Amino acid sequence: MKSYQHSPCKDKQFDVALSSYFLLLYSTHLDEAFHMEAILEMLRVANEVRIFPIITLEGKKSLHLDDIMATLKTLGYLTTIEKVAYEFQKGGDEMLRVRRSK
Repeated sequence: MKSYQHSPCKDKQFDVALSSYFLLLYSTHLDEAFHMEAILEMLRVANEVRIFPIITLEGKKSLHLDDIMATLKTLGYLTTIEKVAYEFQKGGDEMLRVRRSK
């Protein structure tokens, strides 16, 4: 698989970067390395990353979620799973929030 391309954005250019209905949703189509690279690139350009939803197209928790959260923790990021008020897909009412540790 071709490596994820870096964006032309500057480091920490944004307060928040959002992935909606792409990362983690396609866990069976895109490998964990793809998801991790994309998240790390989002973290390069933003102080916080939010990924919604954290389930797959089949409505199950992403098979990459636990490993991605563990890796991010070892890299010094704070990760939380947070309930949201929106549920388009059954069971899809949570997001992953990643922040730089203070």
